[in-house]
Amino acid sequence: MNARYQGRGYGREAFAEKIRFAFEDLQLRRLENGFFKGNEASLAMQRRFGYRLEGERRQAYRCMADGVLKDECITGLLRAEWTHGKEAGWPS
Repeated sequence: MNARYQGRGYGREAFAEKIRFAFEDLQLRRLENGFFKGNEASLAMQRRFGYRLEGERRQAYRCMADGVLKDECITGLLRAEWTHGKEAGWPS
């Protein structure tokens, strides 16, 4: 996300809506996300929604920004975990 829009809650709001849509409208059982290893901001946001770190794919993708092959960290969230999180006051 462009730096001038960071920290305003747009990413969190979009991420929350994506999760809601996937579980409530599409009735999916689980979601999976990937992010480049070292992107702690992405991991922190995903953990706020209940995602768990599930694994790593070594040299999975070439980063468009710098052309370097990077490791991808994989996170997952089950619908039951998200429902429980909503009741506990997780972001929505």
